[in-house]
Amino acid sequence: MALALALPAFAPLIAHYFGFVRAGLHPTGFLVYDTPYWLPGASEPLTVATGQLDRLAFAADESKDRGPCDELWMNRLMQVNGCIRGKKCPCPDSERSCAAGSIVEITAVLPVVVLHDEEQVLQGLRDELRPASADVDGFLGADVVKLLVLDVDYIHNRLIFRCADPIACKTTIRIPDLDHQPPP
Repeated sequence: MALALALPAFAPLIAHYFGFVRAGLHPTGFLVYDTPYWLPGASEPLTVATGQLDRLAFAADESKDRGPCDELWMNRLMQVNGCIRGKKCPCPDSERSCAAGSIVEITAVLPVVVLHDEEQVLQGLRDELRPASADVDGFLGADVVKLLVLDVDYIHNRLIFRCADPIACKTTIRIPDLDHQPPP
């Protein structure tokens, strides 16, 4: 799920239906868009569906060949000493280990507001960011951001996340490719 940081005025995580499904959430039946939701400065409310996420993970992009779900899986595999021989492994050339990006995982229950995919605020943001960025699936609201400490490293062009609440959030460091380390 591609997310953008939102202003503090957004409390929940805001997503759209297809982003909600891509995040692995398969709603039972159809989402019911029956809840009014006011965005700051709006002249009228959006009609949204509501829900919740039981967890949310952010994954560093260690390999351009893997998406965020594969990075999370790779990190978990490498934490337990890599792939098991004979089992499916996402490492190149069926290696037993390879590098895995760092992970920030929020384990708190997070409220979610689901927008129609055609909603003008979502389409406007997508139009503004294209073609430089991928599609936007949602916005991180204050309920998510308050669980994190965020540092912007302008020099190295990266965001550094840490947990503000160790009960509701955990981090896992980047795991280097131990099979292909240069000699000391």
